[in-house]
Amino acid sequence: MMKKTGVFVFLAAFSLTLLSWAMVQAEEMKFARVSFMEIQRKSKKINAAFEELQKIQVDGQNKIAAVRGDIARLEAETQKAGVTDAQKAKLEADLNEKRQELQTEEQAVQVKLALKQKSIQSAVGTQIKAIIDKIAKDEGYAAIFRSELLLYAEGLPDLTGKISDALDAAGPLEKE
Repeated sequence: MMKKTGVFVFLAAFSLTLLSWAMVQAEEMKFARVSFMEIQRKSKKINAAFEELQKIQVDGQNKIAAVRGDIARLEAETQKAGVTDAQKAKLEADLNEKRQELQTEEQAVQVKLALKQKSIQSAVGTQIKAIIDKIAKDEGYAAIFRSELLLYAEGLPDLTGKISDALDAAGPLEKE
């Protein structure tokens, strides 16, 4: 019985010592927070990248709309009175070709958008990570947390503006 009590006292003392050490270490550590949603909203570089994505989408939609217009015109021509069988066969062949072109263009736009978005996300993530690492090292932060994941963060410095400014000042997101 005495042996169990001794082990318990030792474990309790060790736990208190460990807890005290952890509390002292935590008081000496610097922590900060950053909001990725705010960086996305504030960053001129990220907004320019989103505008580029929108331009790709609009250009693709315009091409698709033009091909759909061609399809509608060809469909109307096949319904006209007086169209010979040879003319109708030619129109049907042209119509099938335009439908294939439409499908190809829709897929091309989707692929181009997906690749560009992935490229932008990767480049932004890489740059933000490097900026956070540099700020943490230069300013002595032990940890920088995402504001979106924190339930309570009173007193934690907000590095969002500093990171957003550094991102905009950094080199281009990607090489074209």
